[in-house]
Amino acid sequence: MKANKIFPLLVWLTSVVLVAPLLTLLAGIFTKSGFFNKPSDINLIFAFMAYGLLFSLPAFLVSLIVYFLLVKKMPAKQTVKLVYASSSILLELATLLVLFGFDVFRDAAGIVGIYAGSIIISCLLYKVYKTNQPTN
Repeated sequence: MKANKIFPLLVWLTSVVLVAPLLTLLAGIFTKSGFFNKPSDINLIFAFMAYGLLFSLPAFLVSLIVYFLLVKKMPAKQTVKLVYASSSILLELATLLVLFGFDVFRDAAGIVGIYAGSIIISCLLYKVYKTNQPTN
């Protein structure tokens, strides 16, 4: 089996640009947290995407290294996904701690959970290994 070289990129982009904003939107609607009370608040989603991509770039680069080490050492795709998702969540927590300090767990625990959930969901959407296609 050949490793899917773009798996980390797909997970990173999907989690930051698609899944996390959608989960944030849903959380704002269902919890009445103050987000998205008026239509103009949708612009916050685009700000979250831009800042998310910018501030998560160092964590993505580290997770890229982790991924390629994992696929060399572990042949089981579920193990690779589990370890990759876990390490990515730890990197996300480290990034939030550096940016906001320990107050992030008190003041923005929902965002921590949303980004962790988005990493898990995004990991489930893509394959770690490409299937061998017969050539004609």
